[in-house]
Amino acid sequence: MKRSVVALMVLCSCGDPSTGGATAESSASLDGGGCEEPVAWVLAADIGPLEEWLVPAGFAVRPLPLDRSAWGLRGLVVIGTDASAMPEYAEYMQAHADGLYYFVDEANVLLALRQDPEVEPVPPFLPSTHDALRGSADPSPLVVMRTDHPLLAGLVQDGEPLSWPGGAASDAFVEQAGFEVLLAGSGDGRDAALLEGAYGQGRIVLTSLPLDRPRGESTIADAFAGEFDAGVLTVKLHHAGRFRGDARHHVQITAVVAVDDMHR
Repeated sequence: MKRSVVALMVLCSCGDPSTGGATAESSASLDGGGCEEPVAWVLAADIGPLEEWLVPAGFAVRPLPLDRSAWGLRGLVVIGTDASAMPEYAEYMQAHADGLYYFVDEANVLLALRQDPEVEPVPPFLPSTHDALRGSADPSPLVVMRTDHPLLAGLVQDGEPLSWPGGAASDAFVEQAGFEVLLAGSGDGRDAALLEGAYGQGRIVLTSLPLDRPRGESTIADAFAGEFDAGVLTVKLHHAGRFRGDARHHVQITAVVAVDDMHR
């Protein structure tokens, strides 16, 4: 299998006070210093593993400010694996969950990694247009649902999707609405491991892949990470609005797995 470099990168843009974002004066402190490099705002118990793949990708990595809304920030917000177990996570979501989808709406990207479904069955930051329910399923084998998607470029070889046995992901999404399923444990999109949703000008990306897990804990997970390579990243998730002109990246909502009744 050839090694891929799949990127999740947001080109920063300065704030516009008319939209409720950062003012021109304050945007330098919020988006990485005059828009010179993209910023990854991280909410995680340990930033270190995330820095290992975000810094080589060209990001300035900073802790997500917990005393204010993400609305007005620029770039990428990353919620690390099992961050939902942190006491400060619950406090932040209670106060500022809606600010995360306002952040996405202004051409930014939110990436949430694997969470324990017993702790957080439903992400609390989703807008009313989207839903997702985590379960305990191991999506096996892990199947590429769309071979022409830029984020999956490293998972396709000679036009054919690669697949993996169990162990690459866990706690898959068993129900969803408003998302496109990109990786799943079956060909109809059930037991989803990677979801992408469009909201406003931005993107919400949910995954059951523990991409920030230290290498060496799982041989299969390490092998998958070597192909997906979410850290070194080359197919850059640009300033999300640029995808509107790219037919390859139009979100094609997967309707097979619908949410009947989610109790938040």
